Amino acid sequence: MNGIDDYLRAQLSLTEGDQHVQCLGYYPEQGTKVNAALLKGRVEQMKQQLGVTKVHIVAHSFGGLVSRYYIEKLGGAPNVASLTMLGTPNLGVGYSKLLESLCNTTSGSLLAILACAYGALDGAAADMDECSPLLRELNQDPGCDGAAYVPPGGVQYRVLAGTAGRQTKDKYYKQPNDCVVNLPSASGPGGIWTAYQFPVFHTTGFCSSPHLLNDASVKAAILSSIQSAGGSGSVASTVLPQNGGSSDNAISAGAISQSQSVTQTAQLESQDPVDFALYWLGDDSGSPPLLRLTLESPSGSMITASGPGVTYYQASQPTFGGLMTESYALTSPEIGEWTLHVEGLQVPAEGLDYLAVTTTDSEITLSSALDEPSYLVGAPIRIEAALTSAGAPVTNATVTAQVERPDGTSAITLVDNGTSGDKVPADGIYSALFTDTSACGVYEFLVSATGSGGTFTRSDLLLTNVHVTGDDAGDPCVADDDGDSCPDNREQGTSQLTGGLRSPYNPNDYFNPSHDGQNRVDDILAVVYQYHVDAGNPAYNPDTDRTLVGPNAWNLGPPDGLQRVDDILNSVKQYFHDCS
Repeated sequence: MNGIDDYLRAQLSLTEGDQHVQCLGYYPEQGTKVNAALLKGRVEQMKQQLGVTKVHIVAHSFGGLVSRYYIEKLGGAPNVASLTMLGTPNLGVGYSKLLESLCNTTSGSLLAILACAYGALDGAAADMDECSPLLRELNQDPGCDGAAYVPPGGVQYRVLAGTAGRQTKDKYYKQPNDCVVNLPSASGPGGIWTAYQFPVFHTTGFCSSPHLLNDASVKAAILSSIQSAGGSGSVASTVLPQNGGSSDNAISAGAISQSQSVTQTAQLESQDPVDFALYWLGDDSGSPPLLRLTLESPSGSMITASGPGVTYYQASQPTFGGLMTESYALTSPEIGEWTLHVEGLQVPAEGLDYLAVTTTDSEITLSSALDEPSYLVGAPIRIEAALTSAGAPVTNATVTAQVERPDGTSAITLVDNGTSGDKVPADGIYSALFTDTSACGVYEFLVSATGSGGTFTRSDLLLTNVHVTGDDAGDPCVADDDGDSCPDNREQGTSQLTGGLRSPYNPNDYFNPSHDGQNRVDDILAVVYQYHVDAGNPAYNPDTDRTLVGPNAWNLGPPDGLQRVDDILNSVKQYFHDCS
């Protein structure tokens, strides 16, 4: 967990590898409840093996929800002295809307897999979605209306939150945030927990460093949290990582047809635990596309699902976002070149895109980021890739990025010499400025690092939208996704007088019968003149007919076919709400 486990051992005067501090790996694609059960088993095991009565839990991001579910729903409270949450989205996250946008604009393509499947829209992301069923259950808020939450007794909860993320006009990220989770979400239902704030980001791959898993001040606060809850010898500490120490050795994308077999390779330079995963998009037909992943070790042995040291997982039906996956987790893999065999068992006539990812728990990590969450057409994109080995910078590698643009492909080299967008030479942070952004749409950056002499390979994946002026949601090539004459960025603003506090996906909530972007007397009169001209009448005009849906007086819904006083009042409530 980015050295937090070693830090705690040192500060608590424990020897290296002492099992009073343990890391628990989990499976995000299986969601909160399955992983909470895994945590329950680990806590019981620690109590028995170490003779302790309670544990401290330190959890990052999704791990905090897993831990809360164990404590609050699986009877874990008597076994837990404290829970320290780092950037946990207790009220959900806003990135699901960006991912939804990416999915909607690239449906059925490889980019859809990259946006909707790779490390994002799985069971964990479904649970972390704002107002998800899991969060409603966990926060004792079935109506998602802010019902009073009562925390469990006897467990100290402490929240550590990052605030280095950029604040935007988006309703979620206009709040202080760590680039993934905003401060109100970290603070829990009704702001029940005081959030200790740090000027850091969420983790590797999300914006930049420092982040919640490697900042010295955060580590000191974790120790303080444990000690304030009672860190005696009768209490053990469990550390839950959010994939914090993992790095992708290889990311391979391809296409496959029915009965075809293709291979991908991945080089492992150590026997650290590794995950081999295959992703593709399914459908709701009841008989979705089906691929098969088999593994061949460097010595030629075929790995079976039930083999020693192997954890196998398969989603036989599409999960959240349409994702289907098959994966093998190996505790002690062979060193050398592994072969991933991908077979097309049930593939549509047009073929199927897939993504093969190899992820290892290694001291060598590649963490890449873009300087903004999205860009205007024509704006340069700055790419950064931090390459480290046991926390120390690696300065002699070759780092490149393959770029999938909406209108083609490109390749770019990242440098660590203080030029071409690189800030500091020889600091292990490789950078480049990508300027070919004339096309709107989704851009994919597959960043790869190769050690000197090919001693190691690492890969990372980044996605962003390049959008037209006015766009702030949905299709990056459309400034007004719902077609109501008010651009997306205006509808997501904070003032109703400039079109804000509206949904960019609701074509009815900017009520402007004249379609000129200015709500004046002529718009009110247009509604008045339609009084009692109802659906079925040849003169009926749905442009002057709306229903009130709230919560604000200007948040309107679709026509009801009846032109009455309420329509006139709805128009009056839009007076001087301008989007021109």
